[in-house]
Amino acid sequence: MRALLRDAENQTLIALEVEEAVYDLEDQLLLLYAASGTNYEVSRIVRANADSMIKELAEKGFCDMTQFTATEVED
Repeated sequence: MRALLRDAENQTLIALEVEEAVYDLEDQLLLLYAASGTNYEVSRIVRANADSMIKELAEKGFCDMTQFTATEVED
């Protein structure tokens, strides 16, 4: 799963591939664990569809989507 986060302190956008997502009911936080070993605590979800946000960033020239490979597989 891909996620696009906004840093609470400096508003930097962070795009990551999430390996595991766990909801902590007691603290009401979404915990995201990335393959890189970096973990994030999400306290508020602004927009649930990160793919549309990543596409919007690419269209504005803020990120290069050609660096990601994909292969279409037919059933």
